[in-house]
Amino acid sequence: MIFEFDPKQYRFAYELGEPNKLERLNKIPRPKANERVAMAINWNVFDWVGNSNGYGEIEQDGVQIQVPSNTYKSMSYKDGKLTFGDVPGAQVGAGIAITLILDGKINIQNPAKMSTGKNSRTACGQKANGNILFVTVDSMTTYELADYMLGKGCTIAFQGDSGGSTGYYDGTLHDQGRAIAGALVAYEPIEAERINIVIAYSQQRNNKCKLGDTEQDHMYTIAKSLHTILSADKRLNVYLIPLQNTGSDSGNLKASIALSNKFIKANGGKGYHIELHSDAGEYAKGCSALYVSDKGKILATYLYNELADLTPTADAGVRKRTDLGALNQTLAVSTILEVSFHDEAKQAEWIHEEFNSIAVRLANGTYKYLKGELL
Repeated sequence: MIFEFDPKQYRFAYELGEPNKLERLNKIPRPKANERVAMAINWNVFDWVGNSNGYGEIEQDGVQIQVPSNTYKSMSYKDGKLTFGDVPGAQVGAGIAITLILDGKINIQNPAKMSTGKNSRTACGQKANGNILFVTVDSMTTYELADYMLGKGCTIAFQGDSGGSTGYYDGTLHDQGRAIAGALVAYEPIEAERINIVIAYSQQRNNKCKLGDTEQDHMYTIAKSLHTILSADKRLNVYLIPLQNTGSDSGNLKASIALSNKFIKANGGKGYHIELHSDAGEYAKGCSALYVSDKGKILATYLYNELADLTPTADAGVRKRTDLGALNQTLAVSTILEVSFHDEAKQAEWIHEEFNSIAVRLANGTYKYLKGELL
């Protein structure tokens, strides 16, 4: 096996297993929440008869857990460079069995006095471009392994434990069955799963506003601005439902629901649906937020609270509705915002003046709701 990686892109680490306990190689790595094990190889020589942390230095992220020894010299990795010897504050510090290459030339030093005949062996080296190589072989002498690492472009290389300890783990365990003390690991960063957000808007063209335009004009302008704000965040996967040319309000809403569910299904099956409308009627009040689920109520409340002190009139509050498709037929956690009343002159004028402010407030409410997920 040969695995090459750029340590500027992957995290290079030495991992000790459970202290004073030998473990299989796949049990030793400890990836962080935002990474996975790309490759792990056995390393420090250990006392396989009893419990041991392995011989020689153990240093992890600048913390020296075990001091170097004269018998098992150290290799260190710090500031992008793999070196021979102990370097204080190294990202990786580990005891070695044998030196293979130093300063670009084969240089066999056998401080651990291990066998140099044909055997399964493990090596770690660095190329001139800074990349790190992990290598395991089934049957080579130390000299053959050194020549092999040189041929792969290594300017410095070391051998770790060998024989029955030799193995690697790349998501699947490949070893000879011997429990070991510690491992060298390359951790690959994984991109956090993006949060899906659907922004839908009323497509009703028949609802004329006091200023001559329509509900659709108002809500599309706000939705487009909200989409622009949220889409700038690469942690979010934001979809603005496009204008549909269906004639009736119910037809438009069904189209929005279908598009929302298609997007959510295609992106993992979870997310949030925010639908924007304006209202009309004799008892005109400011904004209101509608929900059907418990999570929908929380989302609705965050969004409503952001708008309530911006609107020019009293508001209608956060209310549960079980009869609306955009709430009970969407796969996503959903809320409907009635931003204002388009047939009341004062509120229609307010919307015209505050398009961008409304979008900013809705973005703020969305972020407050998502705060736990975005940490």
